[in-house]
Amino acid sequence: MVKRSVLVVEDEEDIRELISYTLLKRGIRFPAWPRARKPWRSPRPSRRPVLLDLMLPGVDGITVCQRLRSTPASSGVAIVMLTAKGKSPISSRV
Repeated sequence: MVKRSVLVVEDEEDIRELISYTLLKRGIRFPAWPRARKPWRSPRPSRRPVLLDLMLPGVDGITVCQRLRSTPASSGVAIVMLTAKGKSPISSRV
């Protein structure tokens, strides 16, 4: 059986726990938050899909998405944006 994994970038503990519960129930592994916190700074970015929060401390998820897209090694990685916002500014920035 192939082990699947997802990179989860979410700073809110409650939301992260809900996501982790859901992923683990489906047999999907994911790294801990501190390791996933700055995925664009890794010398060899992961090819796994990314669940990315829009509202992160210090940098917003759109900026992280743009950095991932501008790095050749991670430009084709699937990214799913997560947000608790009522209105998303994604269409104007990504």
